[in-house]
This record gives sequence, structure tokens and C-alpha cells, in this order.
Amino acid sequence: MKKIKSTYFLIFAVVLIWVVIVVRLISLKKDESDDNMVNRIHEVRISEEPLVKEKLNLSYRDPFLQRNGLKKRNTKNDIKKSFIKIKPEWPRLVYCGFVTDKVTGVKNINIKVGNGSYLARTNQVIEDVLIKKIAKDSIELEFRGVSKIVYIK
Repeated sequence: MKKIKSTYFLIFAVVLIWVVIVVRLISLKKDESDDNMVNRIHEVRISEEPLVKEKLNLSYRDPFLQRNGLKKRNTKNDIKKSFIKIKPEWPRLVYCGFVTDKVTGVKNINIKVGNGSYLARTNQVIEDVLIKKIAKDSIELEFRGVSKIVYIK
């Protein structure tokens, strides 16, 4: 008995929902008709007062074009001054000689940099000093991008 009552109740609810949907669709079609659109338009009245035209005042000084007594800078001299290279201060270097390895043929040099004495070879860096080339009487070094040749003492 309970199942029959619940079935009738559900059928009634579904029919009621479909009735609401159909009524809404019909009311939408009525709203889209031209008759209803004409009723929604409101009249707008424009006042007949004359418009006041004002002219712009262009006789003022432009603040961005003023010089205010500043001198014109000479940019060429400023650029030259800013690109002056500062020569790095080299550490104290003493080239004491070189030794050749008989097995491999690699040249090693004995060099004093600052307070230390080092045994080094080509392309080795000692206290920011790069050893580029080794010869019997001299070596070519590079320190912070500046090359220098040191002779034996």
C-alpha cells in the first residue's frame, strides 16, 4: 500500500515539473514577440540648450622643454672618461728557471709569486696569474686580462 501511494506521489511531482517547464517556454516565446519590445522603449528628450564651446589655452610654457640654465653636456668626452682602463697591480714575480721532464717532455717552471715559490706548467693558474707560454729565457703571463713577459733573473 505504501508503494502505491509513493508511486502516485512521484507521478504527480513529475507532471507538475513538466507543467512548470512548458509554462516557462510559452512565456519566453511571448516575451520575444515584437509587441512586447515596443512597450519597453522609453522616450528620451534632449534639451535644446546651446552647447558651450571653450577654447584651450595654448600660450603656457611647456615644463618639459625648459632648460633651467643647465649646460649642455659633451657626451663624447664623458664616454671617453668612463672607459679608461685601470691597469691591474701585478704581484711580485721572479722567474727562476725551468725544468724539462725527460719522460713526458713537459716543461715546468720555478716561479716566485708574492711570498711563495711554485713549480708550474703551461695553462696553470697561480694566485690569479695564468702561465701562457714557457721559453728558456722568459715566460708569458696573464693577470686579469693583461699580458706580460717576464725574463729570467
